[in-house]
Amino acid sequence: MKNFCSLIFLIILALSQTKSEIIKCRYHMNSLWWESNGNYYECEVLNKKNFTDQWITINRTEGHHLRGKSNNDVQSIYIDNALKLHKFPKNIRHAFKHLILIRIVSSKINKLSSDDLKFFPKLKFLYIRSSHIENIEHDLLKHNPEIEVIDFVNNKIVHIDEKTFSDLKHLRALDLRFNECQNLGHSNSRTGVEKIIKQIKEGECQSDKFKESSGDFVMNFFRKVFYEHVLDIKVY
Repeated sequence: MKNFCSLIFLIILALSQTKSEIIKCRYHMNSLWWESNGNYYECEVLNKKNFTDQWITINRTEGHHLRGKSNNDVQSIYIDNALKLHKFPKNIRHAFKHLILIRIVSSKINKLSSDDLKFFPKLKFLYIRSSHIENIEHDLLKHNPEIEVIDFVNNKIVHIDEKTFSDLKHLRALDLRFNECQNLGHSNSRTGVEKIIKQIKEGECQSDKFKESSGDFVMNFFRKVFYEHVLDIKVY
């Protein structure tokens, strides 16, 4: 009974900390110059505030849609000069449920995981530029089998797991320039992407800093659960 009451208390506390956030958008059709597959209906985010906290629900947007369009038609989101973004804004899924293109430029994001991307199973284009990502985990894109283009230009990447890109059959463009791993470069062809994947498998971008023993893995798992689900309930 005591444990049940404690659980109820934590749920009530979490709900009391929750608030609804608003995304302010400039809606437009975006024809990417490096893509030839048509236009994408995009929300360019105008308010650069931090809406990444897991207890904030983003279910409302402001901005004038193009005639005949709604949030259900939004395929792309663009967040530029996102200096207050410290975590990947996975809660954008509450407002836009059909994203295939995510672009984030100049953020403080230093970690990206499969838990962040699992809410976007149809994701085809992922651009996170000029941020602070250091480690690319082996299962990062396990929920995104349709990914075609990945751009991590100008981050701080020192480690990419050898299995990260191996099973991505649709990956046709990969850009890893201007990271700590300086020899990987970029390619806009499947053949070139396969060469980069081969370099990674041969250890071109692997750091002992991110290799965990089994004991470290267990400890880090419980530490993550504790931080994310017990302590991290405040609204930024």
